[in-house]
Amino acid sequence: MRYLGVPITASRLSKLECRALVEKIMGKIRLCATKGISFVGKAQLLSLVVFGMFNYWATIFILPQEVIDQLNQICRNYL
Repeated sequence: MRYLGVPITASRLSKLECRALVEKIMGKIRLCATKGISFVGKAQLLSLVVFGMFNYWATIFILPQEVIDQLNQICRNYL
C-alpha cells in the first residue's frame, strides 16, 4: 500500500521496498543526462531534485545503508 508516493509498512523498509526511490532518481538523471547540461546545472539538479526526493523519504523512514550508498554512487557517477 502506498500513500503520497511512499510505501506504508509497520516494519523497517527493506532494500527492495526502497527500489521505487532509486528508480525515480534514476529516471530524473536519465532524463537530464541526454541534455547538454553544464557541471553547475548538474550540481543544481542533484541538490534540488534528487536530494529533495531523498530527504522526503529520509524524514519518513530510516533508509537502509545499502540504499544510501547506492544513491551516493548514482549521484557521484552523474557528476
